[in-house]
Amino acid sequence: MLSRRDIEVILFDEVERRKSALVGAQKDFTEFSRDIPSGLPHPDGVLRIRNAGSRQSAALKAYTQALLEFNKFILDGEVPERLKAAASPRPKA
Repeated sequence: MLSRRDIEVILFDEVERRKSALVGAQKDFTEFSRDIPSGLPHPDGVLRIRNAGSRQSAALKAYTQALLEFNKFILDGEVPERLKAAASPRPKA
């Protein structure tokens, strides 16, 4: 059974992992964008930038979701569905 503190640590660690992934995706996007000195990317460059933008968008969405779950838990005590089974007490036999 997970304690309140265990859940808090799990959710906080997830926020930190998602934040790190977002920072990495933002860095990649910025680097790819800087590789275009004329402002007109090579056809392969367009796909590269589009992919980097998609990764950045997905990372931002995941980070936002992790923040929401963490805040809901801290402020309202709401345990995310995926952790509820591990957090609930086991029935006595």
